[in-house]
Amino acid sequence: MSVEVKWKYSEIDEALVQLKEKAGLLQTTFPTAIGERNALDVVTRLNELGVSLEQLLLEYKAFLHRSEKATNEAVQQWIETDGRISKPFIGPN
Repeated sequence: MSVEVKWKYSEIDEALVQLKEKAGLLQTTFPTAIGERNALDVVTRLNELGVSLEQLLLEYKAFLHRSEKATNEAVQQWIETDGRISKPFIGPN
């Protein structure tokens, strides 16, 4: 029994382009100064949460960019490896 893996590189490339575009559009800014002159603990906590959320979103955005880059590199390596492996079966061009 043989198993054949077929990759549609154009679909992979398109998905990676969309990931990169959407990650770039991700809004990472969040209000961090709600009720500036308000002394309520809730307002202070909301501001702290805003800072934490903004940091989390920045880290997530960086993660998405790293993931897109790593996936793109892996796909390129796969294409090169596939070409080297299949060359003996196809013959010289």
